[in-house]
Amino acid sequence: MASDARRAPTLYSLTADGRTEGGEGEAVVTDEGLSVGPVSLSFLDADAMRPGDYTLALEIWPDRRLTLSQMGRRFDTFARELSRARNQARVAGLLAPRLYRRLGCEV
Repeated sequence: MASDARRAPTLYSLTADGRTEGGEGEAVVTDEGLSVGPVSLSFLDADAMRPGDYTLALEIWPDRRLTLSQMGRRFDTFARELSRARNQARVAGLLAPRLYRRLGCEV
């Protein structure tokens, strides 16, 4: 179960292919990704995270954007946890092929 710092009630919107869907939900950060409402994403697909004006925008490969807003007092703590978890997952994802090659495995 995710800690309180990794959960926040939020409004979300997902923009893809020129369409936007969204609603209310609880955003939950795990070590591997983020989920909110029916939307789940892996941090390896989150190319950029842009906090600003109490809104978080995640650019998702190849051409989607997830925006989280209206988290109230939880914004700063949640944004910090999301950034930390995303950075750790992306570093691990980038280093994994090197580790496999060192171990003599094919990537």
